[in-house]
Amino acid sequence: MINAVANFSQRLRAQTTKRSEKIETTNDRKRSIVKRSQQSETIETKTAFDRADLTSFSRPSCHSRRNRYPVLRRSILNKPSITTLFFSLFTFAFLLISPLFASDPRLQEYADGVMLEKASEKGDKNAPFLLGNMYVDRIKDYDKAFYWYKVGYNRGNKDCAYAIGDVYYWKLNDPESARKWFNIGYKMGSAESAYGLGIINRDAKDYPKAIEWYEISYKMGLVEAAYALGLLYGYILKDYPKAIEWYTIAYNKKHSEAAYALGLLYKNTLKDYPKAIEWYEKAHNKQHGGAANSLGILYEDIKDYPKAIEWYQIAHKMGNQYAPLNLGLLYKDALQDYEKAIKWFQISYDINKHYGSLYWIAVIHRDGLGVKKDLVKARSLFQEIANNGVGEAKKLSKQALLALDSAKSQ
Repeated sequence: MINAVANFSQRLRAQTTKRSEKIETTNDRKRSIVKRSQQSETIETKTAFDRADLTSFSRPSCHSRRNRYPVLRRSILNKPSITTLFFSLFTFAFLLISPLFASDPRLQEYADGVMLEKASEKGDKNAPFLLGNMYVDRIKDYDKAFYWYKVGYNRGNKDCAYAIGDVYYWKLNDPESARKWFNIGYKMGSAESAYGLGIINRDAKDYPKAIEWYEISYKMGLVEAAYALGLLYGYILKDYPKAIEWYTIAYNKKHSEAAYALGLLYKNTLKDYPKAIEWYEKAHNKQHGGAANSLGILYEDIKDYPKAIEWYQIAHKMGNQYAPLNLGLLYKDALQDYEKAIKWFQISYDINKHYGSLYWIAVIHRDGLGVKKDLVKARSLFQEIANNGVGEAKKLSKQALLALDSAKSQ
């Protein structure tokens, strides 16, 4: 049993660098290109018992469907009011009575949906795009979404052509129809549509074509395409100089994830820790949610434990949910300060219901590691995990309970 736990912990630690190189090549049909973009999601992550770093490498958006027309969302007819006060009073009154005017009863619970419908019916060019988004994201009626997107497309809105392709690709898994509409959008001048064509070709493993379309999209002004090229070169084609080139271009264009991607590349692939630290710190200075935690992991790897603790604590204060677990594991394994390990494991469990953290608390009490041996408490914790936990935490806790029962009967 002891060997199984030790081997499991060691195996999970070995997974940290492997899983940090994981690329999810955007076959995630749950997320639309428009809202999340396509980009391959790289996660530096640790599983239930190992140093955790789910760093929200979070599909930055090409453009947000909800915020594409912010002025329109403030005033559906896109016309200035006489005074701010008058407009506010009018909007408030309209929100109260607007459900009475919905032609689609499903829109009645969304005041902005009713207004968008009225604006669309009056010939507004942009309102059908936002109304189509509402049918996709909230109501889940793709036929109705297509109806309104096509209304906008017929009025010359290139975003509507792109949105139709988006729904076909991500929601309906129809790449040929998506390709058709992305081509239409591209011919209308949509950089996002060129980007979508890059996605389709990348997923089809036609990488030269994917590169061609990403570069077209970037030249049309979409910075996300530079970042996607960095991911393609770095994780699929293994052309690291090209990856660095395109990540750097994206970073210089203020892409929110590029610095962090460079940090990952330098740490996990090129093993250039000074460069990794440089780029992680740049990402942290841009308020990247996972950079501080990744710095903690890096410093722990090179056995600079004071620095690792400092960065984990910064990550925790920034709300990174895995930093407390990482601190607990550092105190348990490297520093063997079990009281502090328990403190951070408890914080991890209290915040995130992380049963891996609870498992290690139970082990410390069972084995009397730096604290008085307490089999009653250990059994209680193992039982809670066995009843409510998941994965290997649950499995190992059940094994621990059997071992305790066996020892008691002897």
